[in-house]
Amino acid sequence: MKKVRVAVVGLGFGAEFVPIYQQFDKAECIAVCRRDAKKL
Repeated sequence: MKKVRVAVVGLGFGAEFVPIYQQFDKAECIAVCRRDAKKL
């Protein structure tokens, strides 16, 4: 099975999804984005 590549845009509520994706072997987080680079 191929990996599913995901990107998270917005790390307010979107940050809740990062640990969920990390639980799946076939999920690969390729990018994250946040308006304020200091909070990234």
